[in-house]
Amino acid sequence: MGCRQSPLQRFRGIPAAARGLSGDKTLGLAADGLEGWGEPAVEGRADTVVAAVTELGCYLRGQDPDQIEDIWQVLCRGGFYRGGPVLMSAIAGIDQALWDLQGKRYRLSIH
Repeated sequence: MGCRQSPLQRFRGIPAAARGLSGDKTLGLAADGLEGWGEPAVEGRADTVVAAVTELGCYLRGQDPDQIEDIWQVLCRGGFYRGGPVLMSAIAGIDQALWDLQGKRYRLSIH
């Protein structure tokens, strides 16, 4: 799983305090000058979820952000072990951020 640079260019976790949220973390994914936001959270395990999101980040760099379902399938089913609450929360936050990014790109509301 090599890290390529485009089109999904930036991948980072942002402390929730900076976004006015409670004690968990938010994450931002950026492509084409836009940024999508997601909120992976497992109460009491915020730093563990951030580590899981960071580990999955290498795969995300260079992927086509419009291929949300394909990315989800690889993240959920691509590993040998199935995910528990931490991994699934990390994937959910990434999924939210990808949908948010797509909504902003096409100027659509994503609910």
